[in-house]
Amino acid sequence: TELLRNTQKEDPVPAQKLNTDVNYPLAQLLEKILQKSPRRRPASCEDVVRVIDCIRQGLPSGLTSEEDSGLRGFLRRAFGREK
Repeated sequence: TELLRNTQKEDPVPAQKLNTDVNYPLAQLLEKILQKSPRRRPASCEDVVRVIDCIRQGLPSGLTSEEDSGLRGFLRRAFGREK
């Protein structure tokens, strides 16, 4: 019950506080996703995927094409955008 009460009343710990390697745009996205008010959250999973795609384009990949397609495929499946 304490966990539920904290979830309802306390703001989540910022991602960058838990892991300093989390970049600022991703931390902002996570903060929006975890908003208590639905009006302040992304409107759809497609919006989340679009933001993730933008974040990924701005980062040096460091991934092989196989890893990249695996990550992209995972995100599409997770957010309902399978091709």
